[in-house]
Amino acid sequence: MRLLRNIFLLFSTLRLIPHWVIFNIHKKKSIIAYDVKRWLELYRLEEQYGSQSGFLYLMTFFEEYRNLFYYRIRDSKIYPTVFM
Repeated sequence: MRLLRNIFLLFSTLRLIPHWVIFNIHKKKSIIAYDVKRWLELYRLEEQYGSQSGFLYLMTFFEEYRNLFYYRIRDSKIYPTVFM
């Protein structure tokens, strides 16, 4: 089961490249990074995933986190849906 999850995460990473770029260049990066850290703590995943990989994991498997991410970047001129 874990292998399938990792394979799905790998393929999902390709579609999340624009999101990852925005995460790294956005002016609210520190807030978003704190969100990632907190969500990983809540789900006891902080030892398995770092900030970058945790971001991709959360964006892949947690719709609630995706909504939070879109909320955080709502004032950005670059919105990920432009790339999709």
